[in-house]
Amino acid sequence: MKKGACSSGHSMNSAAVLLLILLPSFVPALAGKAKLLKAISYTWVVQAGASQVVMGTHFASDVVLGILLSLALFEVRRMIISKLRKEDLTAAG
Repeated sequence: MKKGACSSGHSMNSAAVLLLILLPSFVPALAGKAKLLKAISYTWVVQAGASQVVMGTHFASDVVLGILLSLALFEVRRMIISKLRKEDLTAAG
């Protein structure tokens, strides 16, 4: 592939690791580990994006855009899940 020819999909896919941050909400055994999971997720995203730039497969702008788009999508998902969980707790209680 030519440099800059492909989309920022690699960055978006690596940013999917951000979903790890939501695990403590669903897995009781991970309660209290949100900061650790967040650190792991952010480190993975930065490392994966930087490796694409260093290898010359993406421009830095592609990587940054992919990461920002992923973060925006993650926040929308997080807000929806949070709202649904609050509604479930309200209905149950």
